[in-house]
Amino acid sequence: MRRARSRSFRELCLMLALAVCGCGDGGGQTDGGPADGQGWPDGDRALEEWPTDKYLGCEQVRAYQLAGDPRMLLLNVVDEEFYDLGHLEGSLKIPWDLLEGRLAEVDRARYLVVYCRRGVRSEPAYTTLEDAGYAHVWVMEGGIERWIDLGYPTVD
Repeated sequence: MRRARSRSFRELCLMLALAVCGCGDGGGQTDGGPADGQGWPDGDRALEEWPTDKYLGCEQVRAYQLAGDPRMLLLNVVDEEFYDLGHLEGSLKIPWDLLEGRLAEVDRARYLVVYCRRGVRSEPAYTTLEDAGYAHVWVMEGGIERWIDLGYPTVD
């Protein structure tokens, strides 16, 4: 498992990932949460920083992670048997087949990035969240295996 890299390399990765995914500084909310419980300040402007399609590449997710985007919530929906692969730091773990019964644990105001081992279990989890009315949901393409292949850090 790879661990933390030097700060200058991280900054280079962030700049590259931001350039690839088209995520500028955008002036979005960075204070950690909705101002009044009604949504993020600059509502539509904040969403413009994030892609409008369903999928995010691992590179994009890493860029948001490195940028410390407080809106992002990583949702690990792997089957229990694959949890030993590691997980992304700060992620919430709810196996995909238990998600519907545990939706109360998932903050509706956050930008949800769903991931699993390879991306297969993320699809039904995405559908569950979408059907339940979650507005900001993405699937991380390739899952934790792709993340690891790219050399990004995981925690046990």
